[in-house]
Amino acid sequence: MIISDAANAREHYRIPAKIRVFFCQDSAEARSLMVSDYAIWASQPVEFPESAKQPLTDIGNVQQELKPLYAMMQWLNFKMDTVLYQLRVVSRSKVFTEHLLTSDLSVAGFAFGQKLNLALGSRLLLALHLPDEPVHPVYTVGVLVRDGMGCNDSPTPGAIVFEEISDADRERIARFAFSFERKLKNKQI
Repeated sequence: MIISDAANAREHYRIPAKIRVFFCQDSAEARSLMVSDYAIWASQPVEFPESAKQPLTDIGNVQQELKPLYAMMQWLNFKMDTVLYQLRVVSRSKVFTEHLLTSDLSVAGFAFGQKLNLALGSRLLLALHLPDEPVHPVYTVGVLVRDGMGCNDSPTPGAIVFEEISDADRERIARFAFSFERKLKNKQI
């Protein structure tokens, strides 16, 4: 019943986007990684408005003798963020070992063009990397509803329906879909 409801909602916000998705079988290790990554993102400060960022990055307001120290602190802050991001990518790549490219995406799931050697109904942990925020993946649990093979072995797109997804992540996908659709319409006009 969950799949049919999601399949009905599948048509809403559906866009022909090619998004990289990393996935693995549902496991305690993968769920632990998802939770720790979410904790890192939850601990990040809310995005500052430009007016608040200006004093933090404007070295002109700093006393002359403190400018070298301030510049070094900015550099270290950038390097620490880079190192932490790389550590997260390395730990994520050890667990999310498989990947695919979507052929279309919606807030209810996505289709893909390759054959997966998994049983229908398999629960997968997914990390979707949306182009507007590639360093902050959307983590979700999906169910394989089509494996990529149709009748008489004719290829049909495979499909995964989101089973567990936060409202915030569903909203991120919807925002991306609207933005993507707007860009497509602007190119066609």
